[in-house]
This record gives sequence, C-alpha cells and structure tokens, in this order.
Amino acid sequence: MAIQKEFGSRIKQLRLKKGISREIFAELDRLLRTYITSIENDKGNVTLLNFQKITDALESKITELFNSKESQALSIEIPSEIISF
Repeated sequence: MAIQKEFGSRIKQLRLKKGISREIFAELDRLLRTYITSIENDKGNVTLLNFQKITDALESKITELFNSKESQALSIEIPSEIISF
C-alpha cells in the first residue's frame, strides 16, 4: 500500500474511532473539509504543518498515525547507535 493511501486510511480510521465527522474534523484542525477528504482518499499530500494540525485535532501522537496493522510492513527499525547519543 502506498504511504499516502495508508496515511489517509489511518487518519480516517482514527477520526471515525473518535466519532468525528469530516466537517467537525476540519474545524478542529483548521483545514478545509475538501482537503481532509482528498487526504483520506489518497488525492493530496500533507505538509508538515498540516500533519501537526491533524495530529493535534485527533489528540494523537505522530507515531499513532503509523502504528496500525497495515503500517507494520512499512516500519523501519532505526539502529540503537543512531538513536543513542
């Protein structure tokens, strides 16, 4: 699954899990409903600023957007020596 499609699907999944309509979600993250629709339907790219708005509106951590069964195949392990300073 392409990353855009997976990302859009995950946003939709989390939004629906919280019982939030696209209209309300657009108000919460200060983005247009049509933009949310395009992301959820694999038609739009997300900037880092909008990525942050989306995670804030979902009251989620950035990692939650990528922690699903579908995203396990795309998980990348970072060697501990890179993480440790």
